[in-house]
Amino acid sequence: MRDSEYAVFVSSGIPRIAFRSDINRHLKHAALDALRPFTWRRKAYADIIKWAVRLKIDRLLAIEDAIEYLPVGIEGLFEALQRAYSVKACQFVIVWPPQKCRNRIYVHIFDEEGHQIGFAKVSLDESNDTPIRNEVCALNYLESLRPATFKFPEVIAHDKWNGHDYCLTTPIPTDARPLSLKDKFPSECFNEYVGARIRLPVASILQTEHWQKYRQCSLVPSNVVDFIESRSSEIAELGRVHGDFGAMNIAKRSNGYFLFDWEYSEPSAPYLVDEVMFLLVSAQRRFLRRPHDGVRRLRERFCNINEHDLVLALIHLSSTGRDVATGILKHWTF
Repeated sequence: MRDSEYAVFVSSGIPRIAFRSDINRHLKHAALDALRPFTWRRKAYADIIKWAVRLKIDRLLAIEDAIEYLPVGIEGLFEALQRAYSVKACQFVIVWPPQKCRNRIYVHIFDEEGHQIGFAKVSLDESNDTPIRNEVCALNYLESLRPATFKFPEVIAHDKWNGHDYCLTTPIPTDARPLSLKDKFPSECFNEYVGARIRLPVASILQTEHWQKYRQCSLVPSNVVDFIESRSSEIAELGRVHGDFGAMNIAKRSNGYFLFDWEYSEPSAPYLVDEVMFLLVSAQRRFLRRPHDGVRRLRERFCNINEHDLVLALIHLSSTGRDVATGILKHWTF
């Protein structure tokens, strides 16, 4: 494969999606249909790409030479991905994340009939290596767990390309559908993957990487630090968490759920992390504008829970870059 065989669709100087120049219409539409976001915000982004490509609206997406945008030597990656399948000639579609400077790409793999047979996350720098390795560990754990209430991407291959990690998995099933606004936290799934809860003194939590990272941040409210440190003799509960458990990473199927994007999963974290995240994502924009609403909603939802368990979950989410959790902690009162 030569770079010149690919055309990249670009908007605002940012690459969005790349196909082979000679891709047939059926496969192109199959590739566009694979962009199936599970939130309204991501859906709007995906719809713009789909219609701009289909209608060839150059003002939205201009077809550019691939050499400027495709990572150097990407043909080596395609050859490695091809070896994972018995299909003679896989078709590859490259998608860039909507965020600028994410330093990763996604590759959708199709067979000759246009059926998606794989999905690869490809790191382009060190900052993306750890999340990809983390997800592989989580998916391997789930494979050994064999949960009954949900499915998940299965790891086909995990290796390095250009010195960085990539993970090839099975794709999101075609019958997967987004959650509705009425859907509640899928506790049956959580209860399967969380595992046996570990009970530890809060003093042990204060030695973890997440706490140290949070503690060193200049924006940490002193009252939060004082509260947790004053509870060092109390017992906290830990368990396996997904870490990014919102509607954007949960799909429904006729026979249960499909949970994906396990990059933030950890085997031992405050057990409320996922339930808190699910609630925050459900009204994220409102909570970002009015953090006091988030504080009130969390207190109502977890009124029978030890406060230090709830605050530890918020701290964990804040330390992994969740701005909504950070904002709520700034307005938390004890």
